[in-house]
Amino acid sequence: MESSRHSPARKLSQGTCLSQGFALADTSRDVLLTSLGLLSAYDLAQVTKCSRLFMLLSLDASRRPSLVAAMGSPEEVARSLRQRLMARPSLGFLFGPGDPKDARVAKLLDGLPPECQVVGAATGLAQALVAPGNNTEETVMRDQEISRELELSLMLGAFPAAVSHAFYVPPKICQATAQLEGPELAELLAECGVPEGPEWGTIVIILGGRYQLRNFDPERFVALLQQRCPKAGIIGGIVTDPLLLRRCGRLQEHRSGAVGLALRGDVPLTAMVSRGCKAIFRGLHTGQEAEMEPGDEEDPTEPENYLVVPTLVDSVGARHEPLGLAIEAQQKHGGLPLYAGLRPRGQEQGFLLEQLGQASFSAGGKMRLPFDATLQAQCGANPDCEVGLFQLNPDTCLEDLRRHLGHVRKNCEERQEEILGAVMFTCCGRRSQFFDEDFQDLSHFKAAFPRKPLLGIWANGEIGPQALAEAAPEEATRTGRAALQGFTAVFGIFRAPLPSVRRAAALPDDALPLEVGRWLSGRGEEARKQGDIFLQEGDITAAAWNYARAKALADVPSAEVPKSDRCLLRCQLSAVELKAGRFDKALALAEEALSMEETSEEARCRRSEALLSMGRAEEVVRDLTASSSTAPRLAALLEQAEQQVQAARA
Repeated sequence: MESSRHSPARKLSQGTCLSQGFALADTSRDVLLTSLGLLSAYDLAQVTKCSRLFMLLSLDASRRPSLVAAMGSPEEVARSLRQRLMARPSLGFLFGPGDPKDARVAKLLDGLPPECQVVGAATGLAQALVAPGNNTEETVMRDQEISRELELSLMLGAFPAAVSHAFYVPPKICQATAQLEGPELAELLAECGVPEGPEWGTIVIILGGRYQLRNFDPERFVALLQQRCPKAGIIGGIVTDPLLLRRCGRLQEHRSGAVGLALRGDVPLTAMVSRGCKAIFRGLHTGQEAEMEPGDEEDPTEPENYLVVPTLVDSVGARHEPLGLAIEAQQKHGGLPLYAGLRPRGQEQGFLLEQLGQASFSAGGKMRLPFDATLQAQCGANPDCEVGLFQLNPDTCLEDLRRHLGHVRKNCEERQEEILGAVMFTCCGRRSQFFDEDFQDLSHFKAAFPRKPLLGIWANGEIGPQALAEAAPEEATRTGRAALQGFTAVFGIFRAPLPSVRRAAALPDDALPLEVGRWLSGRGEEARKQGDIFLQEGDITAAAWNYARAKALADVPSAEVPKSDRCLLRCQLSAVELKAGRFDKALALAEEALSMEETSEEARCRRSEALLSMGRAEEVVRDLTASSSTAPRLAALLEQAEQQVQAARA
């Protein structure tokens, strides 16, 4: 995307405001910073060229997180985002078009920064809240499904204090998650770039539903992902369309499998789930006859225990057969799904729900319900629990949604945060056949947050916090217990602190070069770490791009990166170029590294490997023979070079 039509670069570079006739240098930095905050990201990029001060002020102006969305033709989306994007985007979500390889789509995505990582699906089942003009107007609802021409939906986010990581899990690995376990499975997932560790705070995952019938257990997959990232809020859904993944400037289309976007660092996001169920039978409990039955320990989707309930006891002590109550509820209240809920007696927390079916009952009408570790800790040795029978209800669903969204809004106000927007996965069943009109989830979000963008899709199964009946709103936004569910609306609501003191405005003039250097050094280190990730995944092209970016940033004098670190960067890039078969580039980089540090064993190894790959073994022999190093790696390379020389002479 090119800069907007009225670019400020020419006027700002002259140092004066031509229309008013005063010098910008005489304007306070606070005023300049506020003014720059009104510009788009593309205009801010031009401002950074003027001076160190304007660079830092522009970076400060674009440091606040932002989120924008657009739906329409590729040209309409590009025009809309160009006008409203306030900072360089680092992540995105893309739904549609039917042909991701269309030249107009490629042109749109080529205008994004290469480091902007995007996940999505080539689906027409998208819905969105987009701004009709500037960000002060209320959003309007758009439905991609009814489009008659090539349309797509794109949401872009700028989160300067966060690290985003996109990954793809092929169908074979998805299937392996149902068969393998332990170190072998962990190694396969790591090779695909699936994140691991408590530092990951948010994961958006989109599963290709075509492989549900081919030994792919999506519930187990979600459970494994939560095990790897125990503190992450995980949201997502299942689609039947091809999956999309963009990283390092390249868009990939995958017919099936799973794509994900993981975030760590400062990315405030509330994962919220809503599914309203109306109570049919209340005031029941399991009694002393209930028994514990262990679940399958080797299956992470299984609860640790089941509670087997032969009879239910009401408030006057009468006993009821669970199967009989379930049949009565179904007969009286229609064919909508029926759920049984458990919670500790005497505690006002949500009911843990289990949809009832034939597998929920055993011989004699006994009911078998999941009894997880949380419930067990709360109930202790006595498994006597309160039980409720619930059924989906349209009015209860909408009330539940209003209550939870209101809770998020109130929480943000108390924390002095603002809502940036949201990504949503909502069940295909939550449409007009259930609510009597479409887009109820969308319209309720708009009512709660009138000027905030949202991008969502209709899903065939939603991933998010575990949905509870009669839950307090805070229970609907907890993390660490993600589950694959049905008939839910799952939101990933992005938040950000309200504007605070801005660092660049308070810096003295003599501190500007050092601050610019710190910024460059930080961006270079991020690129290096991203290169390490791509190298581990085997993506040589992406690794090379990130290492080259890290090298360029580290070479700026004001970055003050130590010579040893710059030498190591050249060695890493040389190794990647060697893997890619670009031996001349690998050699040039290794020689640059040696010129910085003549004693670097790593640089000498890279140089020797490049020369050997080019068939110049004699040079390796001369170089390593003259070297005083006795390192085992260099000795092995010398032996290899001597063997090549002897073979050539023979």
